[in-house]
Amino acid sequence: MRDFFAEGGRHAVALRIGERGLDALGDTGFTLLCLTPAPAAGDVADELWPAALALCAECRALLLADPPRDVTSAGAAPWAARRLGAARDAAVYFPRLENRRIASGAVAGALARSDARHGVWHAPAGAEVTLAPRPAAALSGAEIEALRPVNALRVLPDGATAIWGARTLAEDEWRYVNVRRYFLFLEASLDRGTRCAVLEPNGERLWERIRASVDAFLLGQWRQGALAGITPDEAWFVRCGRDTMTKDDLDAGRLVFVVGVALLRPAEFVIIRNGQWTADRDPDP
Repeated sequence: MRDFFAEGGRHAVALRIGERGLDALGDTGFTLLCLTPAPAAGDVADELWPAALALCAECRALLLADPPRDVTSAGAAPWAARRLGAARDAAVYFPRLENRRIASGAVAGALARSDARHGVWHAPAGAEVTLAPRPAAALSGAEIEALRPVNALRVLPDGATAIWGARTLAEDEWRYVNVRRYFLFLEASLDRGTRCAVLEPNGERLWERIRASVDAFLLGQWRQGALAGITPDEAWFVRCGRDTMTKDDLDAGRLVFVVGVALLRPAEFVIIRNGQWTADRDPDP
């Protein structure tokens, strides 16, 4: 089953779509979403942001957002709060690029490149934005500080453009882009890697196979440096058996397993509870 697990987020996809494109995405497997405004409009319609955020929550993706083109550095954070709230699945970037082009498309490319080189767990702060126009404005240190939790695009002394921040809009443990994206990657990988459960009876043999497969996957993640802990026992645990399922779960053919992982940030265990229907599922519950 290990072969079914994704490889460290290396297949991250950045999609740029128009205002009528959300319904067309479906189950395309994207992990980053940018919204490109229609040329005639200049800005994304306000009502589209909640829909995009809901789609990202459903598809385990991160929304990369740009404030409207007339928003100043002082207004970027208030705009983000009004339109997206304290969303854990959204990150906002400012300013736009020259010629009023959105910044989020260039940021998506930088994140995908960072995924391939370092892994999803690597913080994208400081990542260089290449093959894109310069930011439309050069922000001062005070302006960058006032932007939080909006992330700045900063022009460095050598003329390069860097992503100066790695924050989502959340105020809890999901406030870092890399932490949130890595957790979403783990959820998606565990879901895909255990779908074979639908072919097997919900019993001891299946539970042992699930534990062994998830262990093998997480061992690989730990060896790549994605998890904290000096030893595997300090980095993760997997439980699948009668201690994770009730009699009703067993009678209904519902497999439930629990995984705890020690993320690099925050330095504590995060619990993932997942489940699959098995071959014992009652077709008429």
